[in-house]
Amino acid sequence: MLNNRKVVGTILALVTVISISAFIYSFKSSQKTAYVNITEVFNQFDLKKQMEKKYLATKLSRDRILDSLKFNLQAISNRLNTPGYKNDTLISYFNLKKDEFYQKSNIFENDNLNYSKQLDSEVLSQLNQYIKDYGKENRYDYIFGTDGNGSIMYAIEKRDITKDVVDYINLKYKGVK
Repeated sequence: MLNNRKVVGTILALVTVISISAFIYSFKSSQKTAYVNITEVFNQFDLKKQMEKKYLATKLSRDRILDSLKFNLQAISNRLNTPGYKNDTLISYFNLKKDEFYQKSNIFENDNLNYSKQLDSEVLSQLNQYIKDYGKENRYDYIFGTDGNGSIMYAIEKRDITKDVVDYINLKYKGVK
């Protein structure tokens, strides 16, 4: 009888240990995770749209300057092609204006690229902060980003919180949240 009690006690202890272990494992493995489509979130972020307008306005202003320089070059070129207008002073002036056009064109191209990178960096910085805030407020352990580059190859759609995150970041950006 004493042996049976030891066996039953051992079995109960073993079952208890296994039950507690299973509970701890299931508790730890039940992390709240989801994913967002990074490209979609980025493109639908109101701050990105605002910065894009700002960039396009700057680029358009620079394009107008280049168009004006190009128009002047074309006018000088037309004079040079007219019989009787060709002289060394006009040729020198044309070459000077042509060099000015190419210099401005290169400067504007580099400036546009740097400005675009700067604005994108500002948007990404704010976007990352808002997604972090969203994760904390909604008690996510992980929010993964997917953009088709292989970082997430598959996820069930019910884990896609892209629309919720887009709504959240735009409300946060507008100061509503």
